[in-house]
Amino acid sequence: WSLENVGDLQNQCQRLEKEMNDLDRKEEAQALNEEEINARRESKELFWKMALQYDLLMWQKCRAK
Repeated sequence: WSLENVGDLQNQCQRLEKEMNDLDRKEEAQALNEEEINARRESKELFWKMALQYDLLMWQKCRAK
């Protein structure tokens, strides 16, 4: 199950990073509404949470060898 979770974490991080980049580009062109600002904030929080989980998983795998 680890491989499935790792792949899922990577894909979710990439998806969240794309969403954040899209919102950042949109903000450069025009002001974001409240819903978009909240979506960006939530995406950032979730991204960092998943990135930390991925790092911890990689650390555990490295330590197990």
